[in-house]
Formats: sequence, C-alpha cells, structure tokens
Amino acid sequence: LSEAQVSQLFDEAAAFPGYTLTIDLERQVVVKPAGGEFGFDIQPFRKYCLLNGLDDIGLTLRHADKIRAFDAERKARCAKFGVSSLQQLDDLMRAGTVEEDTILDDFQNVDYLTNRIKRLQQLLDSILSSKN
Repeated sequence: LSEAQVSQLFDEAAAFPGYTLTIDLERQVVVKPAGGEFGFDIQPFRKYCLLNGLDDIGLTLRHADKIRAFDAERKARCAKFGVSSLQQLDDLMRAGTVEEDTILDDFQNVDYLTNRIKRLQQLLDSILSSKN
C-alpha cells in the first residue's frame, strides 16, 4: 500500500471505533468496511506460503518423502559393499578391494543420489533465505 493509503486507513480506524478491514490475500486487496478496496503487491512465494499455511518446517516436509527415498536408495547401494558413503565406495575401488566393473553402476548411482540430495537441500535453503 502507498503511504497515503496507509495514512487514510489509520485515520479512518481512529475516527470509527470498531473499524475493521478485510485482507483478501487471494485477490491481493484490503477491503474497507464500506466496500472500497486498496490493492497491494506481495511476492508470489510469500503469498503461496501464507495461503497454504507453510512455514519453514512445512516447506521442508513437502520434500521429505523425496529426500527419504533418495537417501534410502543411496544407503541400500552403499550397504551392498558394507560402506555408508560415496567416499568409502571410492576408497574400496581405489584399494582394489572391489573391481571397478562390479561397483561402477552403484558408485555412479550413489554419486547421483548424493548430489541430488545436496541439490534439494540447496533449493530448500534458497527458498527459505528468499523469504527473509
């Protein structure tokens, strides 16, 4: 709202006890008791979060199933070789404990899944920081 619109609303609120406004977020307007409206701008992401009741935790939980699925597959592939990380898979391959052709498919998939999990986390962090 412009400064003039805000001043007008404060003046009207002071002049009329019980003065109430309606905020129509969907339409992005402030509706005065007599029906007059002031439009306002809001960032699309903020609007989406408010309309859907999403806070930082809610935003993260929207992606929780995807993150869990990636992590479960990554852990399963690592567990086949008795390790828990991409680095440990790499160490096995470099040490010659496991033949490269035996581990390569799993190594590539764990690498992909690890990077995918990191990317999802970066996107979540980016979304959360853009809210501020």
